[in-house]
Amino acid sequence: MTKKKRLLWHLYPSFLLITVISLIVVTWYASDSLKEFFLEQTASDLKVQARLFESQVLRYLDPLDEKTIDLLCKDIGKVTSTRFTVILPSGKVAGDSEEDPARMDTHVDRPEFIQALNTPFGMSIRYSQTLEKNMMYVGVPIKVNHRILAVVRASIPVTAIDALIRNIQNEIALVGLIIAVFAAILSLAISRRITRPIEQIKRTAESIASGNFQARSQVAQSDEIGSLSDAINQMAVQLRDRIDTVMRQRNEIEAMLSSMTEGVICLLY
Repeated sequence: MTKKKRLLWHLYPSFLLITVISLIVVTWYASDSLKEFFLEQTASDLKVQARLFESQVLRYLDPLDEKTIDLLCKDIGKVTSTRFTVILPSGKVAGDSEEDPARMDTHVDRPEFIQALNTPFGMSIRYSQTLEKNMMYVGVPIKVNHRILAVVRASIPVTAIDALIRNIQNEIALVGLIIAVFAAILSLAISRRITRPIEQIKRTAESIASGNFQARSQVAQSDEIGSLSDAINQMAVQLRDRIDTVMRQRNEIEAMLSSMTEGVICLLY
């Protein structure tokens, strides 16, 4: 016969599973929210830098001075550790802090450039063929009398953001692991607290079934388990009373039959 699992081992894994799933969901949501926050914050910072750079490059756009624009991009890009690119409305690169504009392809198909031509600013995260790494790009249009003279684009590698997010995720995972350990201990304690009185009631019922009608459950709780304990105790009392009644009636019947037998014997003799 297969040994039945104790109630504790039915309850405890369920509590633990619910806790672990909850921690995983919260950790995933927190990590995703943090990543979204850092990306939005980085995009906002790049937008501010692009606007600041716009005021410095504006004087060299009309008339156009590509050489000075390129030098300005390289000087400011080195100081700010940010890549600046000035793109003309045709898509031609007039200046870049990392590369020679003459060697760069047209940027007419870049998402952030297209967005900047039609909205207050454009933003995209994609792989840079020039730098061979994932970058975040933010472009803002430079307008004079509602005419777009160029798009200033600021960008930084997202690898730094990814590294920061990974560090935060590791810290969250460590805290989650610690919480999981405490939750496992707490779940075990709660499971034992629930199952211990039930096991005591079970032992009492088994003792009564074996004939020990003096056995009583000592569970003192005001909930359903306490009511079950009281019911078992009342059952034991009533069962004892009924058995006593049956035994008394049997003894009376036996005495009556014995008297009748003695009378019959006397008549025969």
